[in-house]
Amino acid sequence: MNKKNNDNFQITEQEKQRIENQEKEYHKSILKFLNASTPDELYQALEQNEFIFVEETKEGKEVIKKLLENNNEKVEMGIAEFFNGQRIIEKLFFKTSSEKVKKICLQRNWGISGNPYLFPPLWHHFYGPLENTEFDKFLQNASDEELYLYFTNQNFKLWECIRSVVNKEWPYNKISRTQYENIILILENNPNTFPPEPDMFDEKYTRSTDGSRWFNDIETFEMFHSELIKIKKLRDLKK
Repeated sequence: MNKKNNDNFQITEQEKQRIENQEKEYHKSILKFLNASTPDELYQALEQNEFIFVEETKEGKEVIKKLLENNNEKVEMGIAEFFNGQRIIEKLFFKTSSEKVKKICLQRNWGISGNPYLFPPLWHHFYGPLENTEFDKFLQNASDEELYLYFTNQNFKLWECIRSVVNKEWPYNKISRTQYENIILILENNPNTFPPEPDMFDEKYTRSTDGSRWFNDIETFEMFHSELIKIKKLRDLKK
């Protein structure tokens, strides 16, 4: 019975080819639109999420390349605000010459309906910083304001992100002691570190059947605040 049902859902080579041809034509229509549209029209299309494609395909990469080649600030703002692809926003951050666009990239909240627990921040995956990215370049070159915007973003969560800072994992083991302390002090203004401690009955924890998410978050919360108190006391001694 199961084998019969599975056979019914198999796609023939002819059908597969038809779908691939449709996707190629769709990508061609996007490229045509990108070439013919004004900055305002492109911004509106991005706002309405009209660009839906697979980024890893050859055609998808061509669309992304074309989008990033547009140096108009309005278009870059549309990408930073609305485009659903974190790796693209990371590239845009280093490409743009607009300080306004850079700020939007760093302040972008990822997640469905503003739920920050579904996605990590830029240059991160779900378990910490992404190696082989330009995150270390960002830390080395960011202004104080850019660091503040990045580390106070609500997507910069406790166990997934702040833990790696406190544990001085890569790339935080490559930065100066002063910058490390500055980041800890900035994180005091991250909404995820605000007292009181994480509530195990919060909806985001009740979805975890084994309680591991709450345990990891409260452990990180306590580690962070212990480190914060120590750094504040050391700074007071230096005055």
